[in-house]
Amino acid sequence: MKRKSTAVFIAVAALVSVIALAAYAAPGGPKAAGPQAYPIGIQGQASVPVDKAQSTALAKVGGGTVAMVETKYPRHGMEYKFIIVNGDSRYDVHVDAYTGNITNYKMRQITMVYNAAGVIDAESAKAIALKTVGGGVIIECKLDYRPREGTSIYHIHVANGQYEHCVELLAATGAVYKAVPRHKP
Repeated sequence: MKRKSTAVFIAVAALVSVIALAAYAAPGGPKAAGPQAYPIGIQGQASVPVDKAQSTALAKVGGGTVAMVETKYPRHGMEYKFIIVNGDSRYDVHVDAYTGNITNYKMRQITMVYNAAGVIDAESAKAIALKTVGGGVIIECKLDYRPREGTSIYHIHVANGQYEHCVELLAATGAVYKAVPRHKP
């Protein structure tokens, strides 16, 4: 008896899934999901070009340098994530690729270091990081004490094209401890 009820449950669940998928993929998409719902078939087909979305993002932060652009696919569809550097501030601005509206916005200070004796200054560390990766835009610079290594280390992120490089420098000497590129499509 238990096997039969399990089989019936699975069959009903499969039928409901097929009906829901058919309604979701039908022209016009879901009716009751609200303005943020987009049919599965149109992901990747943005109605707002990236240059217009970039202008919206730059206007929100008051200008700056676009260090990196990423395409993201959150639950509501597709959006562009812009990392913008203006002075010593980094802005992460998310723009909906269908409506052109800003969906998320975050600002933080790039250089977060403490005064420590016997270490190179943040500007020198940034210059070493830029030279290590062949140029780009600094999007994060922190000075951390690492108990395991027994020393302070600069942790610097550099955006260069579609790559974000993580460079770690020994703060006492400026020697490169680690340099790792990550591709950001």
